[in-house]
Parts: sequence; C-alpha cells; structure tokens
Amino acid sequence: MEIMDKYKLGFSLDGFDPFTGYQMVPAHNGARDLVAKTDDVTGLIVVNDANKARIGNFRAQSTGAPLQVSDLGSLGRAARLPPRSEIRFTVFGSSPGFTFLTFKDEGGSLPTEGSFTISVKEVKRYKFFFAFLSDPLRKDVRGRIEPRFIMDKVRPIFEKQANVELEEFGHMRDVMVPHDIGNPIVPSKKVRGNMDVEDAIRFATGKELLDLVDFAVYPCWSVERNSGGSGTLGLTIDDGTQPVVFIELLAGGFDRYVHVIAHEIGHALHLHHSNRGLMFPTDASTSNFVAADEIEVLNPAP
Repeated sequence: MEIMDKYKLGFSLDGFDPFTGYQMVPAHNGARDLVAKTDDVTGLIVVNDANKARIGNFRAQSTGAPLQVSDLGSLGRAARLPPRSEIRFTVFGSSPGFTFLTFKDEGGSLPTEGSFTISVKEVKRYKFFFAFLSDPLRKDVRGRIEPRFIMDKVRPIFEKQANVELEEFGHMRDVMVPHDIGNPIVPSKKVRGNMDVEDAIRFATGKELLDLVDFAVYPCWSVERNSGGSGTLGLTIDDGTQPVVFIELLAGGFDRYVHVIAHEIGHALHLHHSNRGLMFPTDASTSNFVAADEIEVLNPAP
C-alpha cells in the first residue's frame, strides 16, 4: 500500500510534498485529499493522533463513487481499504500540530508498512504594503491596479500550501526619495556619505510605517543586486529588519510575473533558494511548488 503522488494525477498545489511524504492540512475541520493505492491484499490506514486529524469521505479515484470501507469503529482514526484499488479520501484537520498516517498491507507474503506526515496548521497572517518609488529623475510607471491583480494569483500559492494569508496593509503609497537612487536601483550603492540606496528608501518610507508590517514591496523601474549586473527580475533584502522587496516591470507574461513576485515574497518570509519549485534560483523553472521544509518555515508547527 502507498500514498500516490497526487500531482501526477492532476491535483492542484495544496501543501502536498511527494518527495518527503507530507501533507499540510488547515486546522479546525480544514480538509485535504490524498490517494491511496492498495496491492493484492487489504490495506490498513491509521491516524496516529486522532486529536490532530481524522480520515473519511472514501471514494474511488477513477469515478468519484463513494466506497464502503471498514472504519473499525474508531471515528475516523482507522480504516481498511479494499485490495487492488486507488482510493481517494479526505484528511480533516482538527488541532494544530504533527500527526502521521501509518499504512500497511494486511496479509501477503511480504507485508509492507510506511508512514506519511500530516501537519495541521492554524492560519498565519503576514502584513505588507505596496509603495511606488520615485526620485528627482524618474518614477515607476506601473498602473496602480496591476499589483493587486497579480496578488490575487500570488496569495493562493501561500494560502493553499501553507495556510498563510498575505494581508495588504492600508492603501498603495508613493515614496519619493530625495536623492538619485539610480537606474538600475542597486540597494547597496552609496547615495550620500555613508547612506546607501536601501537606507535612503527606508528613510523616505518611514520607520513607523515599516514597523507596522512584515515586509514592504516596492514596484520600480529596474533593480540589480550589483552595479554592472543585468537580468535581475526582483530582489529582496532581508538583513534583520523588515524585509523589502523590489520588483521591476517584467516582460514575458503574467504567469512569469506572478512566479517572480511569489518567489521574492518567499525570500521576505525567510525562505532560501532550493533545487525545485518556487524557490528555484532562476526563472528557468516557474513552478510554484512549496516543499514541506519551506512550509514549516512559513508557518511553523507548534
């Protein structure tokens, strides 16, 4: 018996990690579906801690038809699944924390056993704002409605996979920096004495405002990490204060734009580059998959 890779079956991203055997489930009767495949014998599936989660709503994966399974009288804690079947079922989250699904074959010459991590999570909220940059020589020309259209697609990446909500704080703002901050903007470049571009932007924004949010997003004309660099699409500075995200006007389509902003927000929420999914170092991959270890950074289990 095994838990199948449901993404290969066409499921949407929802906090499932097939690489580590993990599923995020929202607390307080939130729900996520999994698919079990049994061999030639009956399969037994058990929830390790029924105070954290329960299982139910068993049906045939191919048709969606309800299946009668033996729940062992355990109120959603355990069930016997028929042999030679692909069974879709629902995991319902109760109280936050980790629990496990253990599954095994009953009978057969080589009985197998395994486990699968369930991480039940409360909603975690992060606040941010948009601020449109300008300096004495230039300003961002982006339409004000555009970032909100993009965030309508970015938010579900975090909400569905990590039960994280991104809340825009107040209204969109203009931040006029009274120094030439360059084209491209290089945050570490000096603009006056010991003041660098990032410092100038933070000062123009106001510490009082920055202290009210978890990160700030600055749409801008162009940004690079280093002078002489090229090809940067977005840049996040996370140096111990409120992270700041710089996003420039992008070509190449709406979905790419969504991915880049979500990637940079991932950095603002303390995710590092990884070898797959949302935090892949370049936009050669535009998958928005968030891995189990990253979900636990975004929304740690108690």
